[in-house]
Amino acid sequence: MTKLKHQPKTNPEIERLAAQVAEVDAKWKRALADYQNLEKRNTDQRSLYIKLANATLLERLVGIIDDLRRAAGHLRDEGVSMILRQCENLLKDEGVAQVDALGKPFDPTTMECIESVPGIKDTVTKVHQTGYTLEGVMLRPARVDVGNGNIN
Repeated sequence: MTKLKHQPKTNPEIERLAAQVAEVDAKWKRALADYQNLEKRNTDQRSLYIKLANATLLERLVGIIDDLRRAAGHLRDEGVSMILRQCENLLKDEGVAQVDALGKPFDPTTMECIESVPGIKDTVTKVHQTGYTLEGVMLRPARVDVGNGNIN
């Protein structure tokens, strides 16, 4: 007994439809991935917009914290110090960070030079006013003295 090899006949219509299904499937997967990326980007942007919407309020709070810091330095009052710590913690919780300037190289994107003084060239020698950022966006630059290279 001999076995006949059975080979299915290829139908051009079936092949065309299979290719069309594969193409539609690939386009659907790309569209789904694009949609998911858009959703993620929108969620990220929405949270950033909310943070930045609070920037004006936080800028005003930074000025009040400066006043509290000066008062705490003069009065040595425990109550003022406690309020100052609470305000600083609130800023930290909202994503506000201080610009670390003292002893660092001068960075014009985060600092404002008030005066050029004797000291190591382009190094911050004194901070007059602390700078702050919110999620990497400048709220207020640090106001600093910068060394001019004349070391006495």
